[in-house]
Amino acid sequence: MERNHLQAAVMTAPASARWSPWFVLAGLSIIAIYFVVGLGLAAVSTSYFADPKVERDAAQAGSTILTQLQCLQSTGAWLEPFKFTGLSLIITGIVLNLAAIIRTLRTRAAVMHLALSEMKGGEVR
Repeated sequence: MERNHLQAAVMTAPASARWSPWFVLAGLSIIAIYFVVGLGLAAVSTSYFADPKVERDAAQAGSTILTQLQCLQSTGAWLEPFKFTGLSLIITGIVLNLAAIIRTLRTRAAVMHLALSEMKGGEVR
């Protein structure tokens, strides 16, 4: 019974190995979106800082300069946590892969122990 169970376990990949690529892919997608939004913010930042500091400080309510400043400041509120989420998904995928490797090595070691003890004719402990 144990032998059949171990052989079946060796032939199937752990669940963490099946899920880890999806976590890494989701994390990379979020990082790619972060990069594209960052490129857009670079254009806004360039046009904002193209104006002299005196004009930026004396900008009236509703002006283009204050709209650009609002865009730069408000985007940072969600963009950094968004990037952190992407990085944490990538790290989660890596940890799931490492867990799958450990589980596979343990299962294969148990199968090797069983096979060697059967070859020796001894009892399995």
